[in-house]
Order: sequence, then C-alpha cells, then structure tokens
Amino acid sequence: MGLFRTFESGEHKKIKSHFENLVAVALSDGVIDEKEKEYLLSLAQNYSITEEEIMHIIENPDHYVFTAPVDKAERQKQLKEIIRLLLADGKVTQSEINICKKMAVALNYNPSIVVRITNLLQKYMDRPFDLYGILSEIDDIIE
Repeated sequence: MGLFRTFESGEHKKIKSHFENLVAVALSDGVIDEKEKEYLLSLAQNYSITEEEIMHIIENPDHYVFTAPVDKAERQKQLKEIIRLLLADGKVTQSEINICKKMAVALNYNPSIVVRITNLLQKYMDRPFDLYGILSEIDDIIE
C-alpha cells in the first residue's frame, strides 16, 4: 500500500477496492480484452476513478485488499457489476465463474445464492447468451 493510499478517503478506498475486484475478474482468464477494458473505463467515470488509477490497479493487482460494503444495495450493485464484467467478452469460463463465486462469498452472500449464481453461469459456458437476460435472472436471484 503506497503512501497516497494511506491518505485516501474511506469512500474512495471502498470504490477502489471494488475496482480491484473487477480487475481480478477481468484478469481471471489471463487477459483483459477490449470490451472488458471499455466497461471498466466507463464504470470508472461514474465513480470518479481516473484512467491512471485503473491502469495502476491493472498493473499491480496484488497490492490491494478487498473491502466488502456493509450496505445491501451496494453489495448487490457490486456483484451485478462483477457479473456484467465477467460477461463483457461474450464468454463464460470456469475461472471467471470461480472468481465470481469467491467475490459473492466475500460480499457476504448466502451460500445458497452463490450456488444459484454459479449454476446459472455454468449453464451459459460455451454457448451464446443474452447479456440482459442473464442480468435479469441474476436480479431475481439476489434480490
């Protein structure tokens, strides 16, 4: 953790922690493809994270610690963003499912919900899918 990180506000640390998780998801298949990077950068703008900060996170993924939000709505939002990123490249891999499962557990989701999410994502491995259809199913599971 660098000196700058020590002086960041609590809210900025939480947001960066979420982005660190998103980068971990994007890197779970070994590479961040262009669609995943575009999605990360578009989210970064919404959260006031600079492209420089995102690139630093991408280049140093092991330098950060996960901070789970306490607020249920924020946890839901973060999990949906993680899943949206996982689906950005149009493929679902087992390594992406595994990291999504870890993130859902870290976000304090009930194990039965984690199993339902995992089963849903596994259903779409190696076959075409409707992004918004999957996201709608995820909403039904986590709400």
